[in-house]
Amino acid sequence: MRQNHAAGDKLFVDYAGDTVTVVVDRLKGKTRQAHLFVAVLGASSLSYVLETGDRLEQTFQPLARKRLRDYRAIPRYWLKAVPKETYLIIRRR
Repeated sequence: MRQNHAAGDKLFVDYAGDTVTVVVDRLKGKTRQAHLFVAVLGASSLSYVLETGDRLEQTFQPLARKRLRDYRAIPRYWLKAVPKETYLIIRRR
């Protein structure tokens, strides 16, 4: 379904699917499981992905704030997917 997004209107943030395997030490073959944090600006589709060790809220919020600093913008809405296919909308004051 095609959606139209106004510039600076929405930032979509969430973790992507299941964990992925990350190589920690290539020579020793050591790996670990990681979660992918994803942030996408709606209008431009500017995307950011970062691997994290957990999906805790304490990890999520600093990552989302860092994205805003790096984008040098504050979107009108943050949309975060939460369980049961519902959305939490955080509106800028």
